[in-house]
Amino acid sequence: MNLSLLLRAWRRGGGAPLKDAVLLTLERMALGGIYDQLGGGFHRYSVDARWLVPHFEKMLYDNAQLVHLYAEAEQVESRPLWRKVVEETVEYVRREMTDAGGGFFAAQDADSEGEEGKFFVWRPDELHGLLSPERAELVMRHFHVTPQGNFEHGATVLEVVVPADTLARERGLPVAEVERELVEARRVLFEAREHRVKPGRDDKILAGWNGLMIRGLALASRVFERPDWARLAVAAADFVLAKLWDGTRLSRSYQEGQARIDGFLEDYGNLASGLTALYQATFDVKYLEAAEALVKRAVELFWDEEKRAYFTAPRGQKDLVVATYGLFDNAFPSGASTLTEAQVALAALTGHEHHLELPTKYVGKMREGLVANAMGYGYLGLAADALLEGAAGVTFSGSREAVAPLLSAANRVYAPTFAFGWKEEGRPVPALLKELFEGREPVGGKGAAYLCRGFACEVPRTDAKELVERLALAPQGA
Repeated sequence: MNLSLLLRAWRRGGGAPLKDAVLLTLERMALGGIYDQLGGGFHRYSVDARWLVPHFEKMLYDNAQLVHLYAEAEQVESRPLWRKVVEETVEYVRREMTDAGGGFFAAQDADSEGEEGKFFVWRPDELHGLLSPERAELVMRHFHVTPQGNFEHGATVLEVVVPADTLARERGLPVAEVERELVEARRVLFEAREHRVKPGRDDKILAGWNGLMIRGLALASRVFERPDWARLAVAAADFVLAKLWDGTRLSRSYQEGQARIDGFLEDYGNLASGLTALYQATFDVKYLEAAEALVKRAVELFWDEEKRAYFTAPRGQKDLVVATYGLFDNAFPSGASTLTEAQVALAALTGHEHHLELPTKYVGKMREGLVANAMGYGYLGLAADALLEGAAGVTFSGSREAVAPLLSAANRVYAPTFAFGWKEEGRPVPALLKELFEGREPVGGKGAAYLCRGFACEVPRTDAKELVERLALAPQGA
């Protein structure tokens, strides 16, 4: 969330070094050992300054946030590496972290056979046993696999040290040929690794962490034009709403066929945020309706009007000695911040200004702390940025075919404070969206985009290039 905040600061005119710092960080992470170079997905953290040796556990919430962040990076500055990382990470989540019913599991362990990282590390003799001598030497140079290793007992954590273009120059070969060799070698190594004893898996399905992954998949599906990723998010959302939400109570955890524990603030906030994002990927109003119901219930359970802050646990929970408030981010965002983000998005997507009442109070209360310690409240900074921009939104009107060029172009623009809605011409408008869509129709038979801030809209735009230019403008305000 702090890297996302740096991008927001760059968007507001803070200077190229902010953007460059984020993109350099994402590049080094993607090439380092903290990223699983064979199977995709990020390990929990690294224990060094180079992103090389990780703690090998993989957490759903880390990968959820990173899928979203790399999708944002693609909007900022398109690179093949960003697409590769997101594709491989989503595939990892689909392959290893998805329940048959659609929900996402919580984590994958670091250990297998009693040793941390054993499943993931390699030695030269293993590569030579699986690959031809030439291909083995290529892979060893690419990933810097040496007899000494860079980890325990002479093992090597794979990191990209020598890129394909350098290898191609060294060997006098076309880059495309070297890349094909590396892709095939990675495939062979991955398949061999699949026969190792895998790390254990924490198969709890947590409402809040699923919300974060739904949010990440929803944005990535739009940016990379991957509707199958939106379907993955839909399956998870449908699972959580069916198994953990009864309309008045959200459970935190689902395991072995049972929902357990009343949801905390983070569960309500993260899931509501994920559902508003999912609406923007699918335009299925049921996800917006569920998000609004979750927000309403969360306010009833967690909002303290006197303190103008949110409790972390439901009001009146008997086993708490002292009530605590959800303020700071941790490895995942504060539930108060994701709930605030969801409220601002709901205001933009429904046209209902009352959704901004609590965000205005809460951000006002937290302003001093946010200014003094932005890195402790990174996600709240994202929500405050959207609030400051007046719950900005773009409403698309027209048939799916008519709005497709506008929507496709807009999805590729880094405009993170804008929420996207769509009204198909001739279809009944759902009750939740009547206020927003009233009077917003196609123009001259063409699909139209209505760009709005503070519930006031500009003239509708029918040209994709013109819409992109408007979305890409740096926002005004402090």
